[in-house]
Amino acid sequence: MAVTVNDILHINKLADAVVAAGSRGLNKTVRRIATIEKPFLDHPDYCYEVVRPGDLYVSKLYVFQGHKEKLYEEIEFMRRTKGSGLITHKEVLPFLDEEVLRRADLYHIPIIAIDDDYGFTALNYSIIDLILKDEIAQVHVANLQRILSSNLSEEIIRKHILDIIPDLAENMQAVYLSTEEVISRNIFKIDQSDLLLPLFSGLLYVASSDDKAAIDRKKKGFIAKVKHSFVSYHVGISRCHTNLECVKTAILESIYAEAFGRFSEKPICGYDDLGTFALLLEMKNDPLLELFWRRFYEPILQYDGENKLDLVRVLELFIVSGGDYAAVCQKLFIHETTVRYRMNKIHDLLKYKNANEFYADARTAVYSNWILHDAILQKLKAA
Repeated sequence: MAVTVNDILHINKLADAVVAAGSRGLNKTVRRIATIEKPFLDHPDYCYEVVRPGDLYVSKLYVFQGHKEKLYEEIEFMRRTKGSGLITHKEVLPFLDEEVLRRADLYHIPIIAIDDDYGFTALNYSIIDLILKDEIAQVHVANLQRILSSNLSEEIIRKHILDIIPDLAENMQAVYLSTEEVISRNIFKIDQSDLLLPLFSGLLYVASSDDKAAIDRKKKGFIAKVKHSFVSYHVGISRCHTNLECVKTAILESIYAEAFGRFSEKPICGYDDLGTFALLLEMKNDPLLELFWRRFYEPILQYDGENKLDLVRVLELFIVSGGDYAAVCQKLFIHETTVRYRMNKIHDLLKYKNANEFYADARTAVYSNWILHDAILQKLKAA
């Protein structure tokens, strides 16, 4: 969790900013703001002494007028010192030749041009505000993780959650988002009574209100923004809760729903959709769950290790598709005869004779495997 160049692009005044080069570096962390007053070549010892990784440079680039070779070296300097990018004004764009842009692209150093009438002082204040808010958010996230991983009393949970978001209402619903893409919290506009924090590898949103209909509108608005902003994502939605002490339950439900949706390849999943998976989650700390998983999976894993038939993947797709052989074929690009042969091999390895009994146990085993080995659920193991 940290402010990235991409977060800065979502500052209101930067809506029309142009990423001239280095777009693959937009996820770089911004630690400080630095102003380029002189080319580093003119004072190399001093510059190397004061720079830090994550410095974001802001400059009109006047000092490089007539000295483009020095600008090339400035980009090299940013690469060597792990700078996070360069912000300038649009009027400077004609000065940035192909070589500057090529190097910035090669080194993933974003060069961003903002509107000429947006002063750097105002920009600096906006970036500093983001960095300060992020530092506060880090404290909140640490407290939230402590709430989720400890057996605190309801009274203590209420106190801690109100320290994080004082205006949280009694009625609430949690939504947990995960995506492989860069997430910027700034794209979501939330009410003062709501909570929005990065959590584990995703983003947690808790909508609250005294009006349940308002919560539903907020939830739908958040999901609509997700659909608009990301190509691939998974969203988990908790049940609605009517007591502030249930905030831990709501958050866990949203995370569990996201995990189940991710496993079962559903982009949006509600906690009420979990079925047997929810029951098995109650056993996540019980040694019996791992014992059952081992008895089912170990013969398959051993056979896979010796014969490379990828039986585990076939089994899990078979469960995800609800036992539809054709769906498994489409996902693996293999013939149905091959899928049936591999499923029959699993039957033989585990000595099942009844297909219904096998499917019930296989689904339980696959769910158990997900619960036991998912990175996020492992972090919640003590919750």
